[in-house]
Amino acid sequence: EQWRHIVIAHNGCCAYCGRSDLRLTRDHVVPIARGGRDEPGNVVPACQPCNSSKHAKPLEQWLKIRAA
Repeated sequence: EQWRHIVIAHNGCCAYCGRSDLRLTRDHVVPIARGGRDEPGNVVPACQPCNSSKHAKPLEQWLKIRAA
């Protein structure tokens, strides 16, 4: 139920690239491996390509890599 609300809050789109045509997966903004928690405030919908490329990187680091 919480996941559905998170997806609706993001209009059914990936929180990172905005695509809505790919299956959305749960991404932890602050990765669990880096001390993030598995709670709604740390979870966003991400398409598989974004989620896979972000992996366990901190969001700011991943955004810089992605922008380059």
